[in-house]
Amino acid sequence: DAGPAARPAQAHVVASARGGALTVAPRLPVGLTARGGWDATALELPPGRWTDALGSWSGSGTAPLADVLADLPVALLVKES
Repeated sequence: DAGPAARPAQAHVVASARGGALTVAPRLPVGLTARGGWDATALELPPGRWTDALGSWSGSGTAPLADVLADLPVALLVKES
């Protein structure tokens, strides 16, 4: 499973791992916009390198949500083999 999102906007993200994929989506987007966006909020990923099947992000370890969700408002991260 993905680890918790690190502050400051952790209440504005939902992430779920299932079947070798990790879905990431914002929640409460009006409040997220009102607070000024993601700032330094990041998601702790499971071990390995991950690539967004829907966008251009790839990385490992800590995933800054501003980068992961830069292309689309949702991400589908898959673990590289």
